[in-house]
Amino acid sequence: MFSSARELASKLREACYIIDPVVLEVVYLAARMHKPLLVEGPPGSGKTELAYGMAAAAGTVVERLQCYVGITEEKVIGNFDEALQKLYLETQAANLNQDNIAFLPPLFRTTLSG
Repeated sequence: MFSSARELASKLREACYIIDPVVLEVVYLAARMHKPLLVEGPPGSGKTELAYGMAAAAGTVVERLQCYVGITEEKVIGNFDEALQKLYLETQAANLNQDNIAFLPPLFRTTLSG
């Protein structure tokens, strides 16, 4: 994604985000290792802006979810409909590449290869 911390800092500057050198190193290493990063802090400390800056630097978007007491997985992502997922994969098989197929559950891999 980023070849160096310097490249990341440059892309963040282009996205109008100024980053602390320590935070830059942590964010760069997490991106380099393809690992998630948990960012904590009080309201207004810049957690969301860091996410927006990183997304802009990486050429992607932020999917934001406001969590609160009582929110459940079903409320966030809805019900999983296996038949509907299978139908989607069958109709979109030509658009999926082998890298994407490797991450699918076995049931769906056999659907696409069979």
